[in-house]
Amino acid sequence: MLFDKIFKAVLSDNAKKTGEINPKEDVGMSTPKGSYVQTKSNIQPMSDKDYDYLVLHWISKKKNGYDLSSNKYPKWFANTYGIDFNQVARRFIEGGELTAEGNTVIVSSFGKDSLKKYSYVIYVYEHPKFEIKLDDYRKHPNLGDVQNSDIAWGIFNHRILMYTEKQMWNSLALNYSNMADLLIEEKKYEQALDYVFVTAYMETSGMLDNNELTPIMTEFTGKQWKKQFLPNGMPDIFLLEINNYWVTVPFIKIQKELNLEWDVVKERFITGVFVKSLEELLPFKYFEKEESFEIFKEAIQNAGSKGIFPLKDVSKKLKWNIPDENSEFYFYASTENKVNRKFK
Repeated sequence: MLFDKIFKAVLSDNAKKTGEINPKEDVGMSTPKGSYVQTKSNIQPMSDKDYDYLVLHWISKKKNGYDLSSNKYPKWFANTYGIDFNQVARRFIEGGELTAEGNTVIVSSFGKDSLKKYSYVIYVYEHPKFEIKLDDYRKHPNLGDVQNSDIAWGIFNHRILMYTEKQMWNSLALNYSNMADLLIEEKKYEQALDYVFVTAYMETSGMLDNNELTPIMTEFTGKQWKKQFLPNGMPDIFLLEINNYWVTVPFIKIQKELNLEWDVVKERFITGVFVKSLEELLPFKYFEKEESFEIFKEAIQNAGSKGIFPLKDVSKKLKWNIPDENSEFYFYASTENKVNRKFK
């Protein structure tokens, strides 16, 4: 079965990374929001007290300790995590995690041990794009015995299965990108490349949560496109999102290390195990993987300009995959350069 192919591919790659597989292990299963940039509008103060250890972590980075009387600490403690910095610092002094010399505090030996115990809090904080919850770590049976990155990897593997089963394609694309980022951190560039490719394929195939072949609407203000419209009133612009954070940035990091020629990159993109499995699994795609690669390549060569193309050029260069006109689930693009929006 196709789902089994994805599962086997996940387990095979997990074995390469960790040398150990336990598919029945109960690890964290939090569901990310799918966003990669935190803005003021989506910041919600957190009440989880374990985040207080971020105060201890931040002070530990101060070479000569921290002067409590200065009140010079980042606003994100309160704005993002709901932490009263001075109150938490005083609690750590009373508990022995901080040693005070006048107004200056430094992390004690006991405090350093506490930071090791709560290192997963720091890991979650340093990897906001992963959108992993503290509970995902706390309920893990091997917390403290394995690296935080390995627990994260297990969470990502479970998310692949969950998102695939539930057809949460946008979340799946973000998850693959997170896996690439983690592998890049560990300098495992060859493995990371496959995850960048499958992320790019999902985006260029058009298979995101809304299954939409996205035209840019009239608010698009690029001078070169302002007055170019199709007969049906749509702008003569086709936007296939090549997400800089999900695809372009990690690919450039990998390419810098591996220095691969484009013919090699193409071969690996087309024959990659995850791309091949996903090609069979996706319920719909606007482009086959060969065409997806050409869009990916052009976007990378144009410094990650999000794959912006005139529709008239795209229809000449690429082979459209036209869905059944009676389908209730997809948007449509025709070779006559018309975009017809059809809703579920």
